[in-house]
Amino acid sequence: GKYRFATFAFQKKYEDALAQPGAKFQIALPQQGDNITVLHARLDREQGKVNNQSQPLDTLWQGLSNELVEVKDLQVTRHTIGLVRDTKQLTISLHQTDEPANINADDFSYQITNANGDISYDNSLLPDEELTYTPYYTWTTEFKDTEGNVKERTAHAALMFSRLIWHPAAENDKNAILTITNKTTGEEVARINLADYLAQGRGAFEARHYSAQEFLDREYDYKLDFFLQGNQWKYVQLSISILDWSKRIQRVDF
Repeated sequence: GKYRFATFAFQKKYEDALAQPGAKFQIALPQQGDNITVLHARLDREQGKVNNQSQPLDTLWQGLSNELVEVKDLQVTRHTIGLVRDTKQLTISLHQTDEPANINADDFSYQITNANGDISYDNSLLPDEELTYTPYYTWTTEFKDTEGNVKERTAHAALMFSRLIWHPAAENDKNAILTITNKTTGEEVARINLADYLAQGRGAFEARHYSAQEFLDREYDYKLDFFLQGNQWKYVQLSISILDWSKRIQRVDF
């Protein structure tokens, strides 16, 4: 017969991935006679919060054959399927411009909200509740002068999350939102449309003319450096993993 193959893949055996601490993608497998639409990967959550238990998400890839593949009895069938990485990594760094040494990662909360935790066999997102992702690790770095005095500190947070879908302005309520809040004052330091900001990284590949969505699906490791003046960010530097490339994005208030 002729078949279309769909796959989800991890860095390790599925059973080993399930044995690890923290939220995991649970694969719903079709049984004989089921439609392929039964196949999907759903991220663990507890009342809408992705509980990472200080662990990064295990890397998830998805793939679907582009054509029907003929399978014959008693013959080995080989077919190559291209994979898309659906788990994304974001490192946030906060720099204080007025008082460079007066900042600490523990002074802030960081979260990404998006309804993106249920992935279908064809890599589309199934209807889902809004999920909240928080850092699996935060830390502060110090830069000292020759006498050992701290001259500057930088606050960092590392987050992992599921596939991002870019939505146009008319559907902005569907886009992933990154929020950074000062714990002491309760003031929002930053609130941005994450998909839109990260998609600007496609400028590193201008010759390939990637759409926003194609770039978000191809890239998986991002860095955002926020430069703060008081409790408000003035500009952010976007970097991506594979190139020595970055883009400065100025804050614009309307």
